[in-house]
Amino acid sequence: MLIENPLILIHDPSFQLSFLATLGLILLASPIEKLLWFIPEKYEMRGICSATISTQIFVSPFILYMMGQLSIIGVFANILVLPFIPVTMLAVFLTGALGFVWMPAAQFFGWISHMLLSYELLIVQKFALIPFASIMLPQFSGWWVVSFYAAFALGYGVVVWRKNQRWSQENKKEMI
Repeated sequence: MLIENPLILIHDPSFQLSFLATLGLILLASPIEKLLWFIPEKYEMRGICSATISTQIFVSPFILYMMGQLSIIGVFANILVLPFIPVTMLAVFLTGALGFVWMPAAQFFGWISHMLLSYELLIVQKFALIPFASIMLPQFSGWWVVSFYAAFALGYGVVVWRKNQRWSQENKKEMI
């Protein structure tokens, strides 16, 4: 996408949020999953919770900068929706692809897509009706956002550096 149009990096908030959410998943999901030892792994609940929390941590500063709004219960809505997203994506893909080949199959998967998307929208709508579901904060300065991500990068770099130092010390001991 960036090769086709490099300006989306600067001018497209949905791309920026997707990028930050993906970065949050890559960098934070595993460490957060270890902290959530008390959540059972049944139905992948621990992974779903860690993925939701890690993306929320990473996109929140940018959302506060863009809209000045912080969702209090968005994490809970995401936990109810996230397990259905891969199946929804597959059903929507199959609807489109089969539409070129065999319309009855496309209609079947279109119905499944509709049901899954209706469920996801229902959850979002119901959670949005909860009083105090989000709070409005004074809009963040862009410098606060840059400072958050810079501090995170610095902290992450220190953690990785310390981990590598410990690993090299352990290997030196084994060699002796």
